Amino acid sequence: MSEKLSEKFEGTPASRGVVAEKLLRWKAETKDEKDGLLMVRELQKRGKTYFAGGYVRDMLLSREFKKPFKPKDIDIATELPPEESSAILESAGFETKFVGKSFGVLKAFRVDQGHALDVATFRVEEEYADGAHPDKVVLIRDPEKDAERRDFTINALFFDPVEGKVIDYVGGLKDIKERVLRPVGDPEKRFAEDYSRMLRYVRFRNQCELPFDRKVQDVIKRNAEKIMDIAPEKVRKELDAILKLPKNYLAVADMERLGLLQYVLPEMSALQEVMHPRSAPYHKEGSVFRHTLEALRSFGSKPYMARMREMLSLSEGMDPGDVRDRFFKRYGGEVPWAVLCHDLGKRTKQQTRTLPNGDTRTTFVGHELDSRDMVRDIAKRFNFSAERRDKIMWLVENHLIPRDFPKMKVSKARAFLQHPWIEELLFVSLADSMGSIPIRAEQMNRLFEMLQEERNRPPEPKELISGKILMEELELKPGKAIGRIKDAIREAQLEGKIKTPEEALEFARAFKKDMKEEAPEERRKK
Repeated sequence: MSEKLSEKFEGTPASRGVVAEKLLRWKAETKDEKDGLLMVRELQKRGKTYFAGGYVRDMLLSREFKKPFKPKDIDIATELPPEESSAILESAGFETKFVGKSFGVLKAFRVDQGHALDVATFRVEEEYADGAHPDKVVLIRDPEKDAERRDFTINALFFDPVEGKVIDYVGGLKDIKERVLRPVGDPEKRFAEDYSRMLRYVRFRNQCELPFDRKVQDVIKRNAEKIMDIAPEKVRKELDAILKLPKNYLAVADMERLGLLQYVLPEMSALQEVMHPRSAPYHKEGSVFRHTLEALRSFGSKPYMARMREMLSLSEGMDPGDVRDRFFKRYGGEVPWAVLCHDLGKRTKQQTRTLPNGDTRTTFVGHELDSRDMVRDIAKRFNFSAERRDKIMWLVENHLIPRDFPKMKVSKARAFLQHPWIEELLFVSLADSMGSIPIRAEQMNRLFEMLQEERNRPPEPKELISGKILMEELELKPGKAIGRIKDAIREAQLEGKIKTPEEALEFARAFKKDMKEEAPEERRKK
């Protein structure tokens, strides 16, 4: 079977050789690692097969930085054609499904256990006429050629779990040791193949906490404008990943530093020129751009993580990375997007006026509405789903409302606390408050407590007195007056001021009297 399938398979010149190898003490511990090890063992009976990509990178970086390794997705790369890999794995008890046959990719999994591993054939990609997608993909047998087509050296390493050996064709082991993020081969050529790699560079630099490479930095600055040639969905995918990083604020700052932000999110880049007034009691951080970065920065802070744990009912000892994973699994990725966009409208709503004493006052009244409209434009630009667009727009439009909760009527506040996105809104407002200098988080902490109290509160009490009885007792006809009285009774009942029908009627009579006394005064004003 192997020889027959391989006749259709394109070969490549002989490999030039391994740059470096490294033996590791490794043991399969997770279910995916055990399944991956078994898959590699079976496939190696017919050809070279290794773990590849992110798993290998993260494992080596965790050892280099002496941090805990939390394995995620395992990708397997092999010299075998996809049909042959599928047949071998199915004979070993796995189910397989082709997901990118032209790219030589299939998923393998156990029916009773769910999670699938990607198994891909070594390949090379030829020509990128659009600067994003290869014009031709050729499946090959040579792992070195496969490594050479990858984006960065630390992503181009292979690991043989059977022998416990790292195989390096491109210098990735050296770069990890030296803590360098470097494209495979010529940076100019590598980025020209797919300009979204410029955003991937920003993402991996911050994800792996690696320093800038000056040569790479210069290449990105020269080519930053070409990010506009990339499909919007591809850019959005990278931005989604960047905003979920623990230090997303540094990644956004990097995008600005490299000249990418002005093309990807010009609305955000423009906030550098919008300054908060120095005389204001808050926002001593200066520009709105700096405030937004500080708000994003709160995601990694201990107080913010504590709120995440509390709302998700997670233990204090849970790893912060796992807490963030749970957070995004529950709420999606819209919260950091809303934090990023919540003050975009301050650029268009900035107004400065001179006071009688000669001082100036700057305000941004209504900026939340302009910010919301800018989110609509951004969502259209990047082809967001309608659901994601509407959620981010709502969060941005309402990000100031939690601060008004203490002044709201109880009934209105309680109704707002029932909104399906209220938890996300509180997290957005908390980030906004923590992004101010000085920090204004005390009130937000109280709002989280209010939400918990609201959810633990018994069902609302029944109506104390009907509208019909009120109209009879107060000699009123249906209309606005009876509506106002009923609303006032309900508010007083929720506040605990009245508890019986008799008290409600007495309250209504007093309220009606106040309304009569109020009416002439209102007429005089007119």
